[in-house]
Amino acid sequence: MRYLRKGCTLLILMVIIFSCPLGAQNQARFGVKGGLNFANFTGADVDPGVNENNVDFESRTGFVIGGWVEFPVSEIFSVQPELYYSMKGATDKEKEGDQTIKISFLFNYLELPVLFKIKIPVEGTVHPNLFLGPFFAFKMKGDFKIEVEDQSLTTKLEDLKSTDYGLVFGGGIDFDLGGRRLNIEARYNMGFAKIFPAEDGETPDIKNKVISLMVGYGF
Repeated sequence: MRYLRKGCTLLILMVIIFSCPLGAQNQARFGVKGGLNFANFTGADVDPGVNENNVDFESRTGFVIGGWVEFPVSEIFSVQPELYYSMKGATDKEKEGDQTIKISFLFNYLELPVLFKIKIPVEGTVHPNLFLGPFFAFKMKGDFKIEVEDQSLTTKLEDLKSTDYGLVFGGGIDFDLGGRRLNIEARYNMGFAKIFPAEDGETPDIKNKVISLMVGYGF
């Protein structure tokens, strides 16, 4: 709960900071957004293209849900802090005789991106946009799960690092609904932090990466 309070406090501070210079013609917009995450690992210690002995992980499909506040700076540029509950991790399947063993890394984060958004000027009610910005994330859950046939065992990863950070970029389309806004977007979440602790004095080069498909509604 302390990470939830910390994330909400940061979001409120950003709302106050960015709201101060806004005039009546540049009112902030609020909204909700959610969708699907296709998460996996990246890095020299998991990429088979770097080392043929590395594990070729498969993606974990999960949910992402939260809200955003958009502060227009000009007609085409805005700053958009967001707050999400986001599922990340990866999966792997191995064969042991006739049995298939499924291994899952189940990570959930409270994530705070700060996006710099550029709207492509077009006429009409459909407005494409591009965005880029950093994100900071706090671990809410970190589990390791093994499944063999109808049996499963879940263990908490106590040594998983408590924070993550990186870069978010992507694009979307805003549909003007007469004062309301429907948004569809795709984004790539590139983690920069090595998420596992050091082993024998060396930190494994394993990071989070996520492709998200999202739908939002603005007020």
